[in-house]
Amino acid sequence: MDLDINTLLEMKNKIEKDLAHSGEFFYEDRPPKDEIRIKGKNDFVTEVDVKVQEYLKAKLLNILPHAQFIAEEKNNDDIDINKLTWILDPCDGTTNLVHGYKHSSISLGLAKDGKILLGMIYDPHTKELFWAIKEYGAFLGEKSIRVSNINNLKDALCAIGAGGFRINRTEETFDMIKGLFLNSQGIRRIGSAALEMCYVASGRTDAFLEEDLNIWDFAAGLLILKEAGALVKDFHGNDLILKRKSGVICANPSLLRELEIYYY
Repeated sequence: MDLDINTLLEMKNKIEKDLAHSGEFFYEDRPPKDEIRIKGKNDFVTEVDVKVQEYLKAKLLNILPHAQFIAEEKNNDDIDINKLTWILDPCDGTTNLVHGYKHSSISLGLAKDGKILLGMIYDPHTKELFWAIKEYGAFLGEKSIRVSNINNLKDALCAIGAGGFRINRTEETFDMIKGLFLNSQGIRRIGSAALEMCYVASGRTDAFLEEDLNIWDFAAGLLILKEAGALVKDFHGNDLILKRKSGVICANPSLLRELEIYYY
């Protein structure tokens, strides 16, 4: 199949309905304890994660039967991310979901030859769909989105992530937060990296930083950010590419220069 822009648009329209249906699996309040499994410290999986993943896997592989499928709640060791691959996080922000804090999302990307072609991030609580197609643009629903034009950190609203993977680097993490707090207009943390990236892409916040993200956390957001005019780096100052694990630092090009102090 030729994955040109028209074909990807057709796929997006089909998948949009599937994402909306998947959103119906999300809890209205805190889930029952017997539907929560602990994978590690501050790392949970719920029946929502499982149901959304299985439902979307069937739908996506029906669209592209020969594509590979990466998802958070499965073993992905045999996947070659340079081949045609769906990349899914069925619930980004599971800890939020467990607590009834309504900031979670479904994050889906389609990659080929190490590049994201289609990215879709759906917020089941607000019903907002952020999406992008490579070389076509980034959108919230039908509206084109763009990063903010704030080019000084002192004027910026910055978002940070600090997942359980950083529990052994507490001092370093809080030094980063302190630096942003002292030098910006404020910091925010909502607990879903996918949504944080969408908020930068749409200008709701001006920058986002988080380390130790998995490919399903940032794949879709990477394309949405780039199509919205953001620069996206890892914590070594390199352009972020599709890989199994990475940190993310993103903002408009001018503001990103001020965030270089957070590179290793």
